[in-house]
Amino acid sequence: MNWQIAIDGPSSSGKSSVAKKIAEELDFFYFSSGKMYRAFAYVMQVNRLNIDLFLKIINQINWRFEKDAVYYNNADITTVITTQSVANIASKIAVDPNIRKIAVIKQQKLAENKNIVMDGRDIGTVVLKNAQLKFFLDAKVEIRAQRRLQDMGISLSNEKKLKELIQELKQRDQIDSSRTADPLKKAQDAIYLDTSELSFDAVVKQTLKEAKKVFKL
Repeated sequence: MNWQIAIDGPSSSGKSSVAKKIAEELDFFYFSSGKMYRAFAYVMQVNRLNIDLFLKIINQINWRFEKDAVYYNNADITTVITTQSVANIASKIAVDPNIRKIAVIKQQKLAENKNIVMDGRDIGTVVLKNAQLKFFLDAKVEIRAQRRLQDMGISLSNEKKLKELIQELKQRDQIDSSRTADPLKKAQDAIYLDTSELSFDAVVKQTLKEAKKVFKL
């Protein structure tokens, strides 16, 4: 039997960092669904495709999603898909129902026959809805903005940038939670964790405790 852990949450809630660490500690395969949408966006960008054209050729595309890398035509694109231009395209196409439908199928296929920790915004509700363990990580938008600022290497004293990020996150939250296709929401059987006042280590410790209890490790 294979074990599945689904971790969902809004942008900058810490879900990817926590998911990756849990997978490392448990020796599970780790995958962030965001990588797939960014890979889609990258292929569209380099080939100058709109969504309709992309959907027509998607099954002909030669790509591979591995534990820590993404390959397109056997070239490692893991780093290039992290650029802001790719991220901007990814956020736009991620609301398209047809894109999401294909992504869900590919993510479910990726999760077959392995122990996996997957994070995203619809993992516990759609992609791995039968996962044995689910978490929904959240935090106050101000805290999430501060974390994003730190990740960008910008001082927390930069109030102008902080306010901009707060607005960006609020807008992203609205888009994610109100889209018709697989909106961001907590799965009914997910464990809710507000990480606003918790350190990274504390969140990892709590999630690992639950995992070891559920999987009897």
